[in-house]
Amino acid sequence: MQVLTLGLVGAIICLWFTFDAGTSIFIMLVMFLLVSYVANRVLLESSPAHFHDIDVDHDEDVIFDDEYEEGVVKSAPKRSHPGEKQSWNVPALHIRELVMPSTTSQLRKDTLQVGQELWPNSDTPVEIENEYFSGRILFLLKTEPRSPTWGQLFVGRRRLFWIQLQGKFKKQPQGIVYVGGEIPNKMKLGFFAKGLCRVLLSVINCLVVGLHNSFGRLYPGDVAAVDDEELPHLAFPLHSSVDEFICTPAGEDPPALGADGFMETREERAHRRSGKHPYEFNTHDTYSFSFFNFYLDFENWKVVNAPGVPDIHLAQFWGNMPLRIVSYSLAQPSPRHTRALKLYHFCFELTPPTSQLDSSFMRTAADVAAIDVDAEELEFLRDEQNAHTQLANELSCFVFTVPAWLEYFSTHDSAKGPGQRRVAYVFDILEYADSSRTRLKRHHVAIHGASQSHMPLTLANEHPTGDAFGKQFEFTVESKLESGAAIEKERVDMESRLVEISRDRIMATDTDGQNHWQRRSIAHLIAAKNQLKRLLTSPSTVLPYAPFFAARGLVANATQCHVVRMVRDSHWRNEWMILDTGKSKALRFFRMSSSTACVTIHVADILALSSAAALNLPATGNCNGMHWFQIETLARVHVVAVASYQEFEFWTSALAGEVDKIVADGKDVLARSVLGQPFRSIATTLGKVRHPKDVFAPTHDGRIMLNDRRIAARFGQHPSSTSTDLKRFADVCGIAEKALRMVLVLTKHPTVCLTSEVLTFLDMVSSLKRTLPLLASMQSAPPAAHRTAFFLNVYHILVLHGSFLELLPTVKPKLHWSSFYHGVSYDIAGMSLTPAEIDHAIVRASLCPLKPPFPAFVVPRFADDDPRSALKLPTADYRLDFALNCLTKSCVQVIAVFRGDDLDRQLDYICRVVLSTLMSTDSKRHVIYLPRICEWYHADFPGDDQVLSKVTTLASHLDGDIKRAVDALLSHPTKLSIKYLKYDYGYHNTIYLTGDE
Repeated sequence: MQVLTLGLVGAIICLWFTFDAGTSIFIMLVMFLLVSYVANRVLLESSPAHFHDIDVDHDEDVIFDDEYEEGVVKSAPKRSHPGEKQSWNVPALHIRELVMPSTTSQLRKDTLQVGQELWPNSDTPVEIENEYFSGRILFLLKTEPRSPTWGQLFVGRRRLFWIQLQGKFKKQPQGIVYVGGEIPNKMKLGFFAKGLCRVLLSVINCLVVGLHNSFGRLYPGDVAAVDDEELPHLAFPLHSSVDEFICTPAGEDPPALGADGFMETREERAHRRSGKHPYEFNTHDTYSFSFFNFYLDFENWKVVNAPGVPDIHLAQFWGNMPLRIVSYSLAQPSPRHTRALKLYHFCFELTPPTSQLDSSFMRTAADVAAIDVDAEELEFLRDEQNAHTQLANELSCFVFTVPAWLEYFSTHDSAKGPGQRRVAYVFDILEYADSSRTRLKRHHVAIHGASQSHMPLTLANEHPTGDAFGKQFEFTVESKLESGAAIEKERVDMESRLVEISRDRIMATDTDGQNHWQRRSIAHLIAAKNQLKRLLTSPSTVLPYAPFFAARGLVANATQCHVVRMVRDSHWRNEWMILDTGKSKALRFFRMSSSTACVTIHVADILALSSAAALNLPATGNCNGMHWFQIETLARVHVVAVASYQEFEFWTSALAGEVDKIVADGKDVLARSVLGQPFRSIATTLGKVRHPKDVFAPTHDGRIMLNDRRIAARFGQHPSSTSTDLKRFADVCGIAEKALRMVLVLTKHPTVCLTSEVLTFLDMVSSLKRTLPLLASMQSAPPAAHRTAFFLNVYHILVLHGSFLELLPTVKPKLHWSSFYHGVSYDIAGMSLTPAEIDHAIVRASLCPLKPPFPAFVVPRFADDDPRSALKLPTADYRLDFALNCLTKSCVQVIAVFRGDDLDRQLDYICRVVLSTLMSTDSKRHVIYLPRICEWYHADFPGDDQVLSKVTTLASHLDGDIKRAVDALLSHPTKLSIKYLKYDYGYHNTIYLTGDE
């Protein structure tokens, strides 16, 4: 019982610190009622119905406190003036009876009128009567000092209020009689909060049959008429949900109110609360029932006794709004409990103590929460600060990334049908012995579902110290083909925000009037950090629900098994692998619950089978028992995991054996045999079925991804200094320079280059995916010159790569120019980039956009919230316009391999080459002819708006005869005419490396 109560109340507090006050009210009410109901039900059923002595074995909420002294109970205070409210009557708390007008009244039937005021702990039961019910009520509160009349009922008990009610129905209720709570105004819950509430309510509904609730539907926003309004409420069948219930037949004496119990036996209580037997009230019998609660302190208007947190003022939940305790039935059966249908048997409205609220009713919930910050609360604040510091220190021992998301097949009870494709995230975790991070303790991979992975963000969602945590978000839990891009974006965002949470060491140390924000800030940080620590230290949460892992230890099947395949560097997928050893001799991969193969590998196309050691994945025991291996083909190196070592041995041996059978048979040509042949002859040798035209140009998210032959991700990357990161970036720049030189050779000799040479190039550009994220960091970014050189080289590698694969449009190139420059792409640091995006959104980002009439889609720009926008180069250098060569005939036939250390000189050189080649003059007609790009980019060139000023700037890059001719024409500006050459969209057959190399 204690475990259940602690767990549920802890969940309540987490929810409270997750949402704002307006959102939390309904969730808190639901959870408190759940805790109260379960606690009362279990404890009462294990105790007798009537208590004559205070006995720890018999009373469900007995505690030992200072009111017991050698078996003697302390005496209660004496009343001073019987006609006045005493302290135990809680003068600040107002309880009023609300009564429905009679049927003969001219008032609206659904309008509640204010009736008599009830005193808590009144000396005698209060008479209540309306058109539907007549009886008496005792509203008892545990107060200090104790009530002289009823105080002994609370001695040694944890209950804080106890309502006893007795009476008869004057009109027989139709259907179910409900009891519960109402709020007079509509709850405004977001989509996520409302969904969470529904989950919590479904839990309660499993325990209490007949639960009814509503978030509120008010006129005119939700319903067409006032009669159709439905107030926010949570109601239960009275008969099966109250703590005690006794029906006294007519002519017999009912139990007295104020007694220590109503003599209901344990068997009667269990039978009643099962809810399996419909109950019908009548107008003859007398009904006595009671209910109580451990957590709501109406005297101080607080939630108390919640483990691990200080008392919470109820004003934080609903401000000045009153709470109504009601019982009603419906005039006729209806799925909605509307105003017009409700017949109130009783309704008591509790208004908060006015002495603790601002009289203007304008104080916010946060202001109310700041009331009465005493020394005890400040001490609690210090304890929370210490807890936060300890958590921050513990998290400093971890270095983690979220390198991939996983689509896995779940057989969880909530999954639809036999299973469902769900989203999970892969955490690559390095755990060090201490915060110095000098000695690695463990490297492991954990896989957590989307909900668990986002939980730290949910808990930190209202962090008041910065915008990093205040962002509202939604996330995907079910994987669909069209949702891949959205999930990837969520992965990137989640990883960066989790890292921020782990690094956030902000602590509130002030003790001024902002203590409520301090408590809230620390509580959010502690909750978020605790959940993050759980993610980093707990076993993978998806294992119990994923059949892939359940297959571990089984005998390997000769034809098929569950696998996890790396679809891309940042996307893994749970698939079904089937080996066809028949005529087709192929290995096929299927998405779960799909009958169409997503990948087919002909066994003859397998070049090699090897371990995935290059990825630096942790040992099998720290990788959820997954055994990884690689299947290399010409176009792709597939990385696959099986769930056991037996399966690993079986499949690697089986596939190697199938390849050997093909060799022995001699009918099929092995792909490995074409490695020494010219690349352009592959299709002829292997055939179009095994080597389709687009095999080296796969499409991802609508783009042709050209550098995705190998998985480039590397796991277990140790933290390093800025100098080390810069060295890594320098290594990647070196790879780009080598790749550019190599692709220039390939395009120069396309018919004679060998297949093995092309595969070497493809593996080289695949490694560009490992470009460090520090490219996007302004604090530790490489110098601008090195970044500029890198992206200039990548741009030229990409367009030359597309040219080598014959993807350039040759028919009507002007019309199809855009399809190539916006269609082919490279993955750089996990981000897809096309030539047009590298050109206009990165290299030329600080320069002026293209001159109209170029449409916007020709000139892409990154939105501010696009993570690629961090790659923009800050340098506004007009020479970059000439450094970018898009291979058309209006560009020169040479390309430079740029280097950051020598970039300025290289840009001067390439400007001289381009302008000397493309500029021309006509001395007789006094005309200077400029390349068309000089008109398109005229705003980039320094000087005033006059064309002659810009031409003078360009002429400074010339030398030799062309410079003398231009200078001569510029000396007679009145006669000079400037014209632009027509742009030729055709493409050069060959591109050369500049002689500057």
